[in-house]
Amino acid sequence: MAETSAHRNAATPVLLAYAFRPFFLLTGAYGALLIAAWVAFLYAGLPLPLGIAPPAWHAHEMLIGLMPAAIAGFLLTAMCNWTGAAPLRGGGLLALLLLWAAGRLAMWFSASLPLWLVTAVDLAFLPAVAAYVGRVLLRHGNRRNLILSGILAAFALANLAMHLHYLGVWPRGQYVGELIALNLLAVIMIIIGGRITPAFTALAAPAGTRSWRGAPLRAVGPLGHAQCPRHGAGRSGAGCALAGRDGGAAGRPDQRLAAAALARLACRR
Repeated sequence: MAETSAHRNAATPVLLAYAFRPFFLLTGAYGALLIAAWVAFLYAGLPLPLGIAPPAWHAHEMLIGLMPAAIAGFLLTAMCNWTGAAPLRGGGLLALLLLWAAGRLAMWFSASLPLWLVTAVDLAFLPAVAAYVGRVLLRHGNRRNLILSGILAAFALANLAMHLHYLGVWPRGQYVGELIALNLLAVIMIIIGGRITPAFTALAAPAGTRSWRGAPLRAVGPLGHAQCPRHGAGRSGAGCALAGRDGGAAGRPDQRLAAAALARLACRR
């Protein structure tokens, strides 16, 4: 069995051995392409073969075409560490990459395709990734991270809202989809940042703040230790918002980071 697995791994192309490799590479390349095409459209009059308004296309591709590829690359790689599951590689990974690429081509050449076909092709990627992530997490009993599968599903709903606008079904769909996608990006940065930042900063943290569970809120740095303008020095914004009496907060790092961000808003006049 081990010999078969080793042979399979050896036969897998290096680029398709882990999801972060092709997805991160494509995210960087596609981001550069989007910027170059948009600058050429704005300043050189380059015609774009689009069946939708160029600003709407640009917003969609930045929020739905670009960012979920990076998120997928991270999640499909990181959940192997969370669950002990084998990474998605080879043909399965290639299938997801082709789904993503098909959606991008459909959006780029939407003037030459029926909009219903563009919608169907572009909607396929995010539900497929969400379903795979959710299935692996459930199979290995990792319910704590199921919220990430839910976020991917919510991204799919934001994409659907935008396409309903392109189809003329929902006039406010573009606005609603953009708003949902932007907020989801903020949420996922708080969640993931709260989990990986401690791993990178633990050794550099001052003595007494290396244990995150039950540690003072100042362990999250300037974000959590900002002075509250309502209560003056000695009170962190998060402490005022959460406890109303001190600067401490219990829970996971991601909860502390989210609390600190919310507290800054709560304490700002």
